[in-house]
Amino acid sequence: VTQLRRAVRFNADIKRLVLKLSGIIQADYVNSEASKSAGNLRESFGEGPLNSFNYDAMSSILKKVSVREALPKRRRERILGLIEMLQTQKFYPLSSSRKGAAGSPFSFAFDSCSAALKAYRERQPKLIELARAMAMAELEAKGEYSEARHDGLFESFGENGLDSETLAVFPDYLVRINATALSGPEQSTLTEILSADLPIKVLVQTDDILEKSLIEHG
Repeated sequence: VTQLRRAVRFNADIKRLVLKLSGIIQADYVNSEASKSAGNLRESFGEGPLNSFNYDAMSSILKKVSVREALPKRRRERILGLIEMLQTQKFYPLSSSRKGAAGSPFSFAFDSCSAALKAYRERQPKLIELARAMAMAELEAKGEYSEARHDGLFESFGENGLDSETLAVFPDYLVRINATALSGPEQSTLTEILSADLPIKVLVQTDDILEKSLIEHG
């Protein structure tokens, strides 16, 4: 239930950001000479009463109209990269048509502490990358991204880890394990998880409440 609530909020944010960023790219295309070509104009009107319309003359007129300055190449590439990142992330399955583009989403349920910790460490770079993309997308959507001010900032984004508020957006890891398996390496890994305060929840099942706990000190 917790993960589902997070997924709903997360997907709503992703869709909002992708829509706004796509709007910037679309507006830039509409403003370009390519969109005003005779062939493109003919396609946009489709077949019908305007078949005999002089699209070459219309294209010539539109190209003479003063237009806004086109998106700088670097910004355009950055926005397209952000859209790709947001649409292909694997932390939450997206309900969009592109959900298969990134393959299967990550699973967050495990049968051992070591498997959960391994997955957490392997995915951490991707999580930081996605969190960075979302922060950049928010600025781009508002038209507030400044390369001079933000490029250096985002280069070092996440070097010292992510704050609890950012991590709260992403799924928690769940380990379901029997107490009999919590010995040796597993118990050491559990201690490591707890001491590092990682977003990993551990459900331990015990079959005999009269036996001494395998987890020392309660």
